[in-house]
Amino acid sequence: MTLEPVLVVLLATSFTCLGLLSLWAAWSPQHWFLRAAVFLAVLSPLLLVPAYEPFVAYALQGMVVACGTAARRWWLRRRQKSEAAPAQSTPANLRFSLSTLLLLMALVAVLTPIAIKLPRLDVRSWVSVAAIGTACGLTTLAAAWMSAARLVFIAWPVGVALAVAMGFAVSQVDWFARCAVLQTPWPAPNPLIDRYSNVPIKIPTSLAFVWPAATLSICILLSAILLLLTVATAYQSRLAKGFIATIIALVAAFPIYVLWQLLHPLPVPQSQLPRPNGYDDIVAAGRIVMGGSPILNSFVEPTSTAQLAAEVKNFSAVYDRLQLALSRPCQAPIWPNDGQPPITALTFADVQAVRAAARASDRYAQLAQQEGRFHDAAMSSIDTMRLGQATTNGGLVVHYLVGIAIEGIGQYTLYPAIAHLDAQSCREAVQALEEFGLRRPLVEEAVERNRAYEQHTQGWYGRLQFVFDDLAHSRRNEHWAIGQATARTMTFTRLLVVELALRQYKLENGSYPDRLAALVPKYLATVPIDAYSTNQSALCYKSTTDGYLLYSLGFDRDDDGGRPSTRESGWLDDGDMRLDSYAAAYEEETATTAGDDAPPQPQPPTITDTPDAQQ
Repeated sequence: MTLEPVLVVLLATSFTCLGLLSLWAAWSPQHWFLRAAVFLAVLSPLLLVPAYEPFVAYALQGMVVACGTAARRWWLRRRQKSEAAPAQSTPANLRFSLSTLLLLMALVAVLTPIAIKLPRLDVRSWVSVAAIGTACGLTTLAAAWMSAARLVFIAWPVGVALAVAMGFAVSQVDWFARCAVLQTPWPAPNPLIDRYSNVPIKIPTSLAFVWPAATLSICILLSAILLLLTVATAYQSRLAKGFIATIIALVAAFPIYVLWQLLHPLPVPQSQLPRPNGYDDIVAAGRIVMGGSPILNSFVEPTSTAQLAAEVKNFSAVYDRLQLALSRPCQAPIWPNDGQPPITALTFADVQAVRAAARASDRYAQLAQQEGRFHDAAMSSIDTMRLGQATTNGGLVVHYLVGIAIEGIGQYTLYPAIAHLDAQSCREAVQALEEFGLRRPLVEEAVERNRAYEQHTQGWYGRLQFVFDDLAHSRRNEHWAIGQATARTMTFTRLLVVELALRQYKLENGSYPDRLAALVPKYLATVPIDAYSTNQSALCYKSTTDGYLLYSLGFDRDDDGGRPSTRESGWLDDGDMRLDSYAAAYEEETATTAGDDAPPQPQPPTITDTPDAQQ
C-alpha cells in the first residue's frame, strides 16, 4: 500500500471535522468568546505534541470560515436595509463594549505565546501551511453553500469544481504532502534529496492528485453531513440524529487515532553510557587516521610491504587505542544518560571516524599476511569484526549497518588466511568467532531505537511518518534490506567458523569429516544454523574426493547443490552462498577500486533530519 491514500484519508477526515467545528463556531448563537474558546480547546492537544504547523493550518481554516460567514451576514444585512429604506441608510458605526475589549485582550494573551513559539521555518514551508489552511477553509464554505443552495443541480457541480480547483492550486505550492509521501525531512529541503543516494528526488505524478482528492473528499463529506443535519432538524428525528453522530464519530476516529500516536511517542530507552566508553576510543583512533594517514584509511594503496609496515609503525598509537577500546564496554552515545532525551545533533563525522578505524585495523591484518604472520592476520581480522559489532551496541540503524560493513571487512580479510593457519590458530579463531556470534546485537533492537530516536528528535512530523509506516508499511523495503544484510553477514561468519574447524580437523586427522556433526564437540560447540534456512537446518556440507563443498542456501532458500550466486545479481539470484565466490568477487572489486586518491563520500541512511544533523 502506498502512502498517498493514507495521507488523503487523514487530510480529508481531519479537515472535515475541523470544518464542522468551524461552521458551528461561525453559525452558533452563543457568545463569540465561548465559540472561540471551544474552537481553540479542540486544537489545544496539538500544542501538547507540539505540532504548530497543523495548529496554524486548522486555525486558518476556522478564520477563513468565520470571515466568509461574517461577510455573508454583512452582505445580507446591507441588502435588507437597502430594500427596506434605501433613503435612510447610514454608514456603519462599529462599537465595542468594555467587556468585549477585555475578552479580546484575553484571547490575544492566549495566542501571543503560541505565536512566539512558532518554529522558524523557511518562507516556502509557511506558504504551504497558509495555502493548506486557506484552501480547506474555502472548501468548507463551498460545502456549506452547496448544502444550503436551492438549485442543487447547479450548486453541487460548481462546488465540486471549486473544491477540485483549490486542491490543484494547493498542490502547486504545498511541500508538506511531497515530503510526507517521499519521506523526506520537514521543513522541506530544496531540492528534495534521497536519503540513500543523496541525489534529487523526481516528484511522482501521483502527488499532483493528493490535494485535489483531499479537497473533493472534504467538500462531499461536509455537504452530505450538513444535508443530513438539515433533514434531521426539520423532522426532529432521533434516529437520524444518532445516525449523523455515528457518521461524525467514524470520520473523527482516524484523526483522533493519529493525534493519540503523536501525543504518545515511544519511551526513551533505558540506557546508561559506560565510563570509560570504548566507542570514544574508536572514534578518537579513527580521527587520527582520517587526519594523517590516507594509506591506513585505504584511500591510497601502499607501494610495498615496507611502506605499509612503516605506516603501521608510525601510527602504533592508533592500534593501542583500538585494543583499549575492545577491552572496554562500548556503546554508541545516542542517549547520554538514563531517561534523558536523545542527542539531537547526530552527525556522521563520528560514523566516518569509526569506518576509518576499521580500515586501519584491516591494514594491520593485510600487513601480517604479507609478512607471513598468518596467526596475527587472522586474530587482527577477528578484531576488526569485533570492532564492527562493538560500534553497533546501543546504536541506531546507521550504526548497525556500518557495523555490518566493518564486520564484512574483517571477514574478507580472514578468509584467505585460513589456508595458512595451524591447528592451534584455528582453535583460537573458532573460539573467538563462537564467542563473537553470541554477542551479536539484534537488528530489531536497533530498529526500535531508531524509531524512538526519530520520534523524539524530529517532533510531530517524525512521529507522523511512523504512523504512516505502520499503516502503509512504507519502510518495508528498508527493513527487508537490513534483514538481508544481517542474514548475509551472519551466514558469512558461520561459514568461516566451519571452515576453520574443518581445517583444524584435517590437520589433526589427515582428512575431512564425512559430516559436520563429527566436528562437535571437539572442534565446534554446535553445528552453526544456516541463517537462510526456513526450518533452522545446519549449513550444507558435502564431502568430495578432493576435499569438501560447504555452502549456505542463500537468498532463494533453496538447495542448488552448491552452485554459487553471482555478484552481478547482488547475490540475490537462485544460487547458493559460498565463501570462495564471495572472496573472489571482493578481491576483484578491491583491485578495481585500488589506487583512488580521493576519499569516497559515504552516504549512510538519514537518521535525523534536523538542520544540525545535516551539517
